[in-house]
Amino acid sequence: MEFLLFLALEAETIIVTGGMDATGNPLSEAAIITLGNNLTYKVLDDLPIPLANHVSTLLHGEIAVCGGETTNQVVSDQCFFYNRC
Repeated sequence: MEFLLFLALEAETIIVTGGMDATGNPLSEAAIITLGNNLTYKVLDDLPIPLANHVSTLLHGEIAVCGGETTNQVVSDQCFFYNRC
């Protein structure tokens, strides 16, 4: 079972970033899910580093992914940005 962090961008759009796999290792995957009549799942570029326990928000039209823990529970002080997809 994987635990993923997600952020609702709009009423029918969700972004999924990082999280943990079943063994507690952080993940680097990212995707956008659009709900409604035309359900879509778009894979985004991976995060530059695997992250868990981080935050994501929409900031000035970009998706910001900040903080969290990397491999071996090292705390990250970085932010990564995706252009609105």
